[in-house]
Amino acid sequence: MPTVKCILRKSKSNPEQGTLQIRLYQNGRNTEISLKQKIQVDQWNIKKRVVKSNHPNSMQLNILIKRKMAEYEAKFADAFIKEKSLSLEEVVDPKAERDLTKLRQMLLVDYVNQNIEENHYRFNTKKNYTNLIHNLKKHYPKIRLGEVNEKWIKKFYKRLLDQKLSINYIEDHMKVLRKLTRLAFKEGVLDCFPFEDIKSKKQEGKREYLTEEELVRLINVETHSNKEEFVKDAFVFSCLTGVRFSDLCLIQKSDIKLIGATTSKSYKLSFRMKKTQETIGLKLPTKALELTRKYNDTDSLFVFPILKDSMADVGINELDRVIASKNSNFNNTLKSIINRANITKRISMHCGRNTMATLGLDKGIPIQVMQKLLGHKNIKETQIYAKVLGKQLDEAMEKFDGIL
Repeated sequence: MPTVKCILRKSKSNPEQGTLQIRLYQNGRNTEISLKQKIQVDQWNIKKRVVKSNHPNSMQLNILIKRKMAEYEAKFADAFIKEKSLSLEEVVDPKAERDLTKLRQMLLVDYVNQNIEENHYRFNTKKNYTNLIHNLKKHYPKIRLGEVNEKWIKKFYKRLLDQKLSINYIEDHMKVLRKLTRLAFKEGVLDCFPFEDIKSKKQEGKREYLTEEELVRLINVETHSNKEEFVKDAFVFSCLTGVRFSDLCLIQKSDIKLIGATTSKSYKLSFRMKKTQETIGLKLPTKALELTRKYNDTDSLFVFPILKDSMADVGINELDRVIASKNSNFNNTLKSIINRANITKRISMHCGRNTMATLGLDKGIPIQVMQKLLGHKNIKETQIYAKVLGKQLDEAMEKFDGIL
């Protein structure tokens, strides 16, 4: 039920003084309209919400308060009688009613498109929006923004499930819809937030990784082209260092520096991770260092010449787009190599990072150390790999059930 009250909003610069405001409250939202009248705090009756008689113009101010409150109460009452939805914005500004009506009539597809145009989203975020647009056009091309409610969202969710789409892919759609409908609710386009009672169902994805035996098998597998050898080298480097594919593309030769005494030469890779912008330093294992030296003779700035040197100066969205394309290409090539090594798992380039994390924990590296090596801000991210290892140990012990 809408409520209309008068309050005194205290001044931050002068706490002894305040401005009279009309506060409107509806459906968990509120807004305040200034009456542009300042009084002293001790001239305001908090309980009765009126100006005290110790103010020289108390009678006129109290009449103004009653008149303004009655005006807004009448608007709410009129909307109730006519069974018409009225937002706070429409109560305050009649012009807003026309603008909000126009927004409610807008197709949801157009509203999503408009949001993309108004914001400079990163490549992966923009991809989630365009995926949503694709499925809206396919299943509900004529749904309007003002028609979006909890019932429709559940219906849309079921429709996507029926298409055999993964839960996490659908949840990416819901994440975008949740953000946009919250925005529409705050703007007064929607009367209520439709996701209020809808909880995220995102599932923890299966983190595939190679065992030590599988990694050795992969290293020894024969490649059939220079491209396959390059992809294998990049993947093995990731398995040994935990470097993400996006960083594999961007680490430069100058990021590898000699450390320690001349008698015991070792090299350290120091770089800023693209995803988190955190700087990380890794002492390179011997095999990883050998892999980097294979490409020292190239003219490229980068350790692994996956990208052209010119990509070092492009905008972030173009860089994200190219890296995503290269990642897809590398995954396709890696699949052939994995099959040839008689590994039946679904392995992608990112599984190199999973492999390093899981093997590191398996070899007894403390989880706090692994957190630093992986560049995780929160140890909970690293603990996911410990859970993966724990599940593997449980499955191993289950094999003893059939012995006796």
